[in-house]
Parts: sequence; structure tokens; C-alpha cells
Amino acid sequence: MNTILVVDDSAVARKIAIKCLGSIGVGEKIVQAADGQQALDVIKTDPPDLILADLNMPVMDGVSMLRRIKANPKLATIPVIVISSILNDERRQELIDRGVEHLVEKPVSPPLLADAIEQIRMKQEELG
Repeated sequence: MNTILVVDDSAVARKIAIKCLGSIGVGEKIVQAADGQQALDVIKTDPPDLILADLNMPVMDGVSMLRRIKANPKLATIPVIVISSILNDERRQELIDRGVEHLVEKPVSPPLLADAIEQIRMKQEELG
């Protein structure tokens, strides 16, 4: 996973996620977006290998962004890790049904992120 897109309206949250990625040695190129619309604009020109996304953002929230990504056959295979503080059972199931590969609760930490990325890698290897 060379290119990773980190999507969160909080610059601090993006910085924390990027620091976690660095500490686990993942992501040669890390791109940032402050909302779902910015993320879609980035994805159109340079599709990442992995997306880390918050849910609650202005302009376009994470769920709307996910709908658009997963509805596009060219983008649907990009794995998405949702990082959010709002992950009750109902929300978790909704996100899984929408194609989210992994869910991580805030505050994100290197071990949680490393585990999520490893699970995605294993799933990709199984699918070939």
C-alpha cells in the first residue's frame, strides 16, 4: 500500500493518523483531504491504494463519499478503513454493508491501524 489517502475535517486527526502510519512503516505517499468532496477530487486524479476516512465532515460526509466510491467500478476495490468515534452496532453494520473493509474507533493508535491494515492485506492475498 504505497499511496494512502487520509480524509478528516480535523487537521489534528489527520496528523495523528499520518503519524500512526509512519510509526508502522506504511505509506510511501500520503495524501490528505478535509472532506469527502476533496477526497473524491483527489481519487479521480490519483487513486490511492488505501483510504482512511472519518464519517462526520462538512461539505460531504464519509458515508456519502463511501457511496460514491463503492458505486464506481473503477474505485470500488480501493480498501477503506473508517476511523470514527461514532461506531455503535447499527452504524458498524451499515458501514460493512456499504463495503467498508475495517472500522477503527478514535483515538486511533498504531497497533489498531496496523491490525486493520494487516487484515486488509490478508483479505487481498486470499482474493489474489
